[in-house]
Amino acid sequence: MSPETPPIVGDQSAETLKRELAEAKEQHTTFAETLKVISSSPMDPRGVFAAIATSAARLCDAYDAAIHRVDGNLLHLVAHHGPIPGPSTLPLTPGFVIGRAVVDQQTVHVCDAQTAADQ
Repeated sequence: MSPETPPIVGDQSAETLKRELAEAKEQHTTFAETLKVISSSPMDPRGVFAAIATSAARLCDAYDAAIHRVDGNLLHLVAHHGPIPGPSTLPLTPGFVIGRAVVDQQTVHVCDAQTAADQ
């Protein structure tokens, strides 16, 4: 084994470790870009939220991402990234995936938002 080749840890293959390293680098780059937006426009939360939505979509390999603000019994859209249109305001109820995440205070993973909306 050459000196620059790290040892394989446990059951992890070199390919698995390379993939994990690439993912960690992607996350680091995304966080750095988001922090740069925050520091360059501290008085413009819309730009910050837009950067976060874009980063979230990229990190999650999603077509679309949205950020909502809770206002009483309503959810107001504050940032959006992607092609899927959505309402600017939603009721804060567990009948909507976003509402369920807020009400339950837990992450809700949905593979297909259209299918989830039809149920």
